[in-house]
Amino acid sequence: MQADLDSIDLTILLRGGHQCQLSVSPDSKLLRSLFEALANVKSEDYRGELFKIPLEEGRSTLYFPPQSLVAIATQPTIDLHSLFPETEAPQKSLSFPPRTLKTEYIQIENFLDRQSHQTLTNYVINHQNDFRRSPLYRPYPHSFASLRTLLVDRLKAIAPDILSKLGIPHFPIAEIEAELTPAIAVPQLQINGDNDAPETQRRSVSFLYFFYPEPRGFMGGQIRLYDTQIENNVCIPAKSYQTIETRNNSALFFLSPTPYEMLELKPRSANMADHCFIFRGWLCRGETKRG
Repeated sequence: MQADLDSIDLTILLRGGHQCQLSVSPDSKLLRSLFEALANVKSEDYRGELFKIPLEEGRSTLYFPPQSLVAIATQPTIDLHSLFPETEAPQKSLSFPPRTLKTEYIQIENFLDRQSHQTLTNYVINHQNDFRRSPLYRPYPHSFASLRTLLVDRLKAIAPDILSKLGIPHFPIAEIEAELTPAIAVPQLQINGDNDAPETQRRSVSFLYFFYPEPRGFMGGQIRLYDTQIENNVCIPAKSYQTIETRNNSALFFLSPTPYEMLELKPRSANMADHCFIFRGWLCRGETKRG
């Protein structure tokens, strides 16, 4: 096993669209048991024990039978053959067939009340020079603090429901990151996930809040969410995807590892009022107890 690793982040995918995320040590017995169960999930002779996964720093527990396992994604990639020495190899081959997982998402209409939405829209139009100077405008000015608080408070209030609908067991939210982005600055976001780097691995749920003046002054700008294909224990974007319209005053939620891109936005003029604005952010999990 990789001796230089302190921990391995796991995303465990279960039947019914459920999943959980946790960190384990490289020599964890749970890590070995999970992959042994996955390798034997279709074997009629395999009789694995019920899994018991601690959540919320041990305050709650997720139980599931080995037959419920669908796939396991790891960060970083691990060598399964070093995980199982030859004398302790699972009953079946460690060659897992590719699997495609359909991306789940939630889009909430009328995310903010009418007055808050209008106040936010007026603010970005009145500060459009700030956006022209910087492709990403992080809302630090005091004049924006109350609006940012309003948005974050709304996110905190609905977070438990969002996690439930996405099939994620509840976890303590350590932080809600957010940044305000004019789509003019990113005419096409490349296919990517939101927690690929070590410093972003605690991002669990991504959200995109869309808003712009009416009537709509642009075409395009849809979000394309790609399904995930797992090959040799590595997650890659699948060829299949779902296209979501950037509807005004709506918020889109999806799992942060999900690969996605924004299609080219075509405004009818250079005026900032003819562009889409995106409040992009992440629900970040707190430290989880290792298995």
